[in-house]
Amino acid sequence: MESISSFKIVNKSRQVGMSLAISADSFAKSQTRNVYEAIYISINREEASNKIDYARMLYESLPLQWRKKKIIDNKFSMGFESGGGKHRTSLISLAQRAPRGPGFNVDVYLDEFAHFTWDESMYIAALPIISRGDSSLSVISTPLGNKNQFYKI
Repeated sequence: MESISSFKIVNKSRQVGMSLAISADSFAKSQTRNVYEAIYISINREEASNKIDYARMLYESLPLQWRKKKIIDNKFSMGFESGGGKHRTSLISLAQRAPRGPGFNVDVYLDEFAHFTWDESMYIAALPIISRGDSSLSVISTPLGNKNQFYKI
C-alpha cells in the first residue's frame, strides 16, 4: 500500500486479508482526497460485495467529525461528497465486468486476477482509466498456472 507506482502486482497466498487491505487503502483515499474513485474487479458478486462491506465497516468506525457525507450506499458502491457538494469520491465494486470511465485519480484493483474468465480484456480495459491524474492499477492474485494474463504480467 505504500507504493506510489502506477502499476502494482501482488502474488499472494489465500486468506491473507488482501480484500480488507485494498478496501482500507482506497477508503482512506476516498476520505482524504477531493477527487478519487476506486474500482474493484472481483472474481464473483460475493467477493465484490465484500469490498464494499469492509469500506462500510471502516466508515462506521470513523468519528463523525472526520466522515465525509455519504451520498451513495448500496451493495456494490459507496459515494461521498464534501465541500458543499463540490468534491466527490466513490468506491465501486464489480464482478468480472470490464471497468469503464474517463478516469482521473482512479485506482483499479483486479482481485484474484489469475482466476478471471476474461482476464486479458479486463486488463486492457483498465489501462486507459489509469492514464490521467494520480491513478494506479493493482493486479492481485493467487497463482493459477502459466496460461493466464496474471502469469504473463
